[in-house]
Amino acid sequence: MRNFQDRAALFADGRMDCGGLATGLVAVENLWPTYNLERRGRMTSFDQRRASQDQAVYAAVDSVESRFEQSGCPRP
Repeated sequence: MRNFQDRAALFADGRMDCGGLATGLVAVENLWPTYNLERRGRMTSFDQRRASQDQAVYAAVDSVESRFEQSGCPRP
């Protein structure tokens, strides 16, 4: 997520184009299925701290999607 946020800041400053921002989105989207598979395998062992971290990851991915949509760039 950090990579996308860095790219979004560059995009907002006019130092990156839509292609660069889209590359960051694709990176997040490509890692998301792997995270979900790992998460399902460990879900029963989540303590409250881990559950909170998991919710934060979901919120961060949602933020990436929203920020990309707000950019006006075409989806890759």
